[in-house]
Amino acid sequence: MSSSLKKADQLFAEKKRELTRQLNEQKIQNEVHASLRKYFSEQQFDQNPHLLGDYGEVYSHIKKNSTSKKWIKFAYDFFEDYIKELNAQHRLDLELPHAVLDIKRDKPIVTMSWNADGHEINDLVQQLYNYWELAESCDSFSNEEIVGNIILSAILFGGLNEKAELNALLEHLRNPVKVRHYKDLNILFLESHSNHYGDIFIDEYTVRKSINFIPDPVTRLWLIHFNLRDIRHVHLHV
Repeated sequence: MSSSLKKADQLFAEKKRELTRQLNEQKIQNEVHASLRKYFSEQQFDQNPHLLGDYGEVYSHIKKNSTSKKWIKFAYDFFEDYIKELNAQHRLDLELPHAVLDIKRDKPIVTMSWNADGHEINDLVQQLYNYWELAESCDSFSNEEIVGNIILSAILFGGLNEKAELNALLEHLRNPVKVRHYKDLNILFLESHSNHYGDIFIDEYTVRKSINFIPDPVTRLWLIHFNLRDIRHVHLHV
């Protein structure tokens, strides 16, 4: 694809993203206005502004019906304009509303299954050790078993716990060129697919995020076996 066509595609994608954002915001804004107009009419605030009190009930209504932070922002903007209109129509001096922040710290998610899952991991590690110790030599393992042990040890001991990261490790095994050396450490430069970033309108390029993976001692041992065997045909996928 020529550079001019790429620029045209990128410009199209930017305009389409902006249009999508505007349409989504307009939809939320319309929902907010309809909800608050109906609520204000039911409460008869237009005829009796004093019923607004300290705005506590209005704040509660906004909090109860909000679906997103954007919804809340539009609601407070609309409420502020509404108070300004009441002040102008009734020659009042009502205080303008202010956004109420409801900040809560996320509670740590601790469940009873944690202990059970921990025991299962310990059992798996013990089975792996038994499996390794029963082997007469590293030659007893097939190429597929060596690759599988690299993935298992990277999960259990190396800290790789996302499917995209593990598939990136497999890609590295197929073409192990991006390795950096620092003193006695080998650093693997992995590029994993990311579902959280990218352009939903341009599929030409796969968006990736980079990871510097320093293999743990167990994973390094299996990588040594992998390199000694000179394995280059890796068909495994996570």
